Amino acid sequence: MTARSKSIIKRSPFWWLRWVPTVVASILVLYCIYVVGRVAIVPVLASFALAYLLDPVVRWFQSRGLSRVLSSIFAILLLGLVIGTILAYVVPDLWAEGSKAVAKIGQNFTPENAARQRAVLKRFSPALEAMAGDKIEKFLSEPMTFINENKSAIPAGVGETDSVGSSVLLGTLSSSL
Repeated sequence: MTARSKSIIKRSPFWWLRWVPTVVASILVLYCIYVVGRVAIVPVLASFALAYLLDPVVRWFQSRGLSRVLSSIFAILLLGLVIGTILAYVVPDLWAEGSKAVAKIGQNFTPENAARQRAVLKRFSPALEAMAGDKIEKFLSEPMTFINENKSAIPAGVGETDSVGSSVLLGTLSSSL
């Protein structure tokens, strides 16, 4: 026998089982970090970003002779002023453009457009048109009627967590028609 063959230690075929508790514990720890992180990660990252962005402003105020506390207060007030200005001048324009876009989308919900879209669907997918063409056409011509008629077709539990999104969609469709 050679020296190399003497140094080989025979392992059990189940040697890997000793790592199972470590893997399970690691998965549990990572899951806990994930659960806690989903809630806490956004505010923590936002505070780090805010501190990183405001540090040069605070240092500039400090170089002018203000204390660190007053410099921080002025930097936060300056940031509030910038955010307030953005909210005062940009958000109303975005709201107006969004309203125009909703109105433009609402103009497409007409019986003529529904018939045109069904013809395009028939040309590209006759099977899909045969299966759902009448429902698609009804939705495109009268979306609120279609939604009200088909509320019972939605399985229980679906959409319950997204009630805000569905109410916004329904409000958008009803206000644009």
